[in-house]
Amino acid sequence: MSYPEPVNIAKALQTMLQTISYVQKVTIAEDLDKLIRDKKAPFIDIEVPDFSTGQADNQRPVDYDRRSFNVLIRFCVINKDKAKVFQGVHTTVGQTHTISFYGIWDLYSDIKSTLDGDLTISDTVDAVPLKPEVATDSVLFEDGVFWVGRGVMSFKVSKDYYVGQH
Repeated sequence: MSYPEPVNIAKALQTMLQTISYVQKVTIAEDLDKLIRDKKAPFIDIEVPDFSTGQADNQRPVDYDRRSFNVLIRFCVINKDKAKVFQGVHTTVGQTHTISFYGIWDLYSDIKSTLDGDLTISDTVDAVPLKPEVATDSVLFEDGVFWVGRGVMSFKVSKDYYVGQH
């Protein structure tokens, strides 16, 4: 029996989220304040801090174990304008829609779409509908020089393992 390690899930998520073209950096358990001070935004940081093992639902308890992992995806954008931090800058001319600055809600939407595209996270977990808890806010940073839009997604993923006798 081979369980996925939290770092394997984090690395698979990192690979998936690196496909969001405008994100400067996708990290695993980095110092968020340092990323902000170094102006590496927009960025995404992934952490899989813990897990639990229990009985798999709808299976014989002697045959399967379920390992559940807590996942945190933290994300950030920076701009001098608070409204832009949340909403971004969107322009529509005729049928053409362009985004010249991606706000925190744009980034959340792109993260969610990317994760919805592969609910097994590159086959590291069992596919389950992604229902994250999400929170966003903004803070004025470095004596009013710029606004930091911050967000976090929290959700659980799991993997069932056969442990019964062959």
